[in-house]
Order: sequence, then C-alpha cells, then structure tokens
Amino acid sequence: MSVQTVTYNKFFMNTNQPAVYDPLTRALHWLTVAGFIGILTTIVLWTIYSGLTKIRTRRRSRRQYK
Repeated sequence: MSVQTVTYNKFFMNTNQPAVYDPLTRALHWLTVAGFIGILTTIVLWTIYSGLTKIRTRRRSRRQYK
C-alpha cells in the first residue's frame, strides 16, 4: 500500500458504518448530482427553445400580415 492509499482510507472510510452504507451513499450522491445537472440543463434548453419559437412565430406573423 502506498502512502496516498493509507491517508485516503484513514480520512474517508468510516469503519463504524456497515459495508452497505458506503456504496449507498455514493449512489445517492451521484443521483443527486445528476438530478441537479439535469434540472439546470432542462431550464437552459427550455429557455433557448422558447426563445427560438418566439422568433419563429414573430417572423411568420409578420409575413402573414404583409
């Protein structure tokens, strides 16, 4: 074992918790991160899409009235 592995295990691994706790926490953490990124991405894409559709409808409506 290298020095990095020993210090990593000392600081980040809690031996009092059951073995299921660490993978469960990791999974919940990444689900939370993915959900947060997904929400932000949805808001950005929705905003861009609604802006583009407004531009398209404005152009069409002007052409119809001319």
